[in-house]
Amino acid sequence: MLYINAYLLHLKTRSNSTFYATLLWALIGIYIKDIAILLFIIPPASIWAANTINIRHKARHFSHYLPSFNRGQPLEHWLCSLSIVFITSYIILALIPSSYASEGAYNANAAFNIVLDLRFYLFALISTVRAIGIAKKKTHFHLLDAINISGFAYAFALAATYELNTSSYLALPFQLIATINIAWAWIAIVEKGSNQNIRERKKNIGAALASAIVIGVDHGTAKNTFINNISEQKFKQSYVQLTYEKLDEVSRTIRESGDNVNIIINTNSRLSAHRHLNRIPYTSLIEYMPNKEQFIVKDGAHKRSNYTPKVGDLIANLDKTISLIEPILKNLETDLIYQHNPSERTGVIRRITAIRQ
Repeated sequence: MLYINAYLLHLKTRSNSTFYATLLWALIGIYIKDIAILLFIIPPASIWAANTINIRHKARHFSHYLPSFNRGQPLEHWLCSLSIVFITSYIILALIPSSYASEGAYNANAAFNIVLDLRFYLFALISTVRAIGIAKKKTHFHLLDAINISGFAYAFALAATYELNTSSYLALPFQLIATINIAWAWIAIVEKGSNQNIRERKKNIGAALASAIVIGVDHGTAKNTFINNISEQKFKQSYVQLTYEKLDEVSRTIRESGDNVNIIINTNSRLSAHRHLNRIPYTSLIEYMPNKEQFIVKDGAHKRSNYTPKVGDLIANLDKTISLIEPILKNLETDLIYQHNPSERTGVIRRITAIRQ
């Protein structure tokens, strides 16, 4: 929003302060998320392309002279050049280190689902209306249209690389763009339409009712509403926290008895030695690698070595479905130490009692 506001002010004023403010917000924004660069590069690139087409059109009809470089658009040139900065940073900060570490991509377990809500369809409708208007030359290409292109590009990129769920925090940039379009539609219909004589009080009431209708319909039709998301997060936080506390308690009890505490988790768990588990007093933290069907010691005694499960080891699932530990339980007999709830999505702690041959 700060970027869009600064860019809009620059298009109106062409001042140096708005030039540097827009460039600054873009430079910060391209590092928010890997595909966020689309939100900052596509708008200036679209405006640059639209103005170039317009200049060529005018030159074809009014002059034989066609400028090879439009010096009236330095901001667009600078913003587009940030793609070089981003690509260089990606190679140095992400590609080379991840290749050296031989770690899988962050989206290796992505669902690649597409879940849309009412605001997406409203955004698509408004964008289509504006595109038709531009094609019929009833309106001109503006910053809003350039932002809309970037919104669609971000949504498609999100769907292709991870998951497009419009109720997810990852879709927040898209939702902000959709909100801007809904606000523009309201202004175009009410403020600049044929209802100019409507009193301000009636306009406010109408805006409140329209907002309530959009929110109500979205709440009634969306699979993941705001209330459902909050309840889901509270439920998940509860079973993760309680399972973590129980694992810490059991580990301390085993350690006080003089036995080694070896904890086995699936490598796809969000928790690891670098995320909270290092506070638990284990002897070794072992991760099961499903793609290799191997157990690797990730922290503690014999770090980085292969491991074979032993009697007395703990097997834990803290933050995913219990199906995540099913491959670990093959050929093992275990006792249930703790289970938060009887559903598939629950925290579980088991202890190995015997190894089946």
